[in-house]
Amino acid sequence: MDKSNLTKVVDKCSDYSDSYKITYETNGGDKIDAVSVTGNKNLATPKRDGYIFDGWYTDSNFTTKVSSITPTEKRTDTCIKGFNDVTIYAKWKRELKEEKVNIVADETILSNVKNIAVKLLDKVTANIVGTLKTFTAYDITLKDNDGKSVEPSGKVKLSLEIPKDYDKNNIGVYRVDGEILIAYETKINGEYAEIETDHFSTYIVGEKAEVKEETNAKVNNETSNKNNTSSKDSTPSDSNIENPKTGDNMIIFFVIGLLLIGGIAVVGRKLKIEK
Repeated sequence: MDKSNLTKVVDKCSDYSDSYKITYETNGGDKIDAVSVTGNKNLATPKRDGYIFDGWYTDSNFTTKVSSITPTEKRTDTCIKGFNDVTIYAKWKRELKEEKVNIVADETILSNVKNIAVKLLDKVTANIVGTLKTFTAYDITLKDNDGKSVEPSGKVKLSLEIPKDYDKNNIGVYRVDGEILIAYETKINGEYAEIETDHFSTYIVGEKAEVKEETNAKVNNETSNKNNTSSKDSTPSDSNIENPKTGDNMIIFFVIGLLLIGGIAVVGRKLKIEK
């Protein structure tokens, strides 16, 4: 029997301890003291003004996310000493709030942004007729430490509050580009319409215009009638072909008669000469 694959039983060391230490690196959040614990451990939740906690990670590069700690054994060649201490790192998302507008992104994406400026607009340059039943428009600008306009270095989540009288099942978010509306894939989250973007200017949250069925039926009927009319015009029919009139027939018969009389006279003259 091959004994090499059998699990080797290792005894506990004389100084064995079943406790281990968790160290919290909050990365700008409220300080959380290191703790000594035993067994599996749920983790504390840090707080940081202007940020949303995005989880604990076992490394500073944020590659392995954890919600609890399962300790690993600390061994020597001959025995188990206990469990390895753990250091975990907090990851944050930056949150900017202003006038019914929220922006959330990894803090590195908004590292050049100090604040957000929002202006509610009464009208926009884009033509919304037939596209939106009603809308609310915001001019959104990100500002750096010098008050200059800047853009994020990547995608951010933009949330626009939906007015209470709007139908949430028929909401869209658009960016105004001159006279054009650029539609975004929109997710409804509670009282907000959410999109992802890396560009800021004028944005609209609007209730889409409804196309009535009777209007569609009218258009379809008009199209059908137009096609039928076009078909009739392009295909000749008996009614479109004019028949000769009675007066025209009499003229034709008169001409034929003259030709016949002339022909008879010529033939008679020829016979007379031959005699």
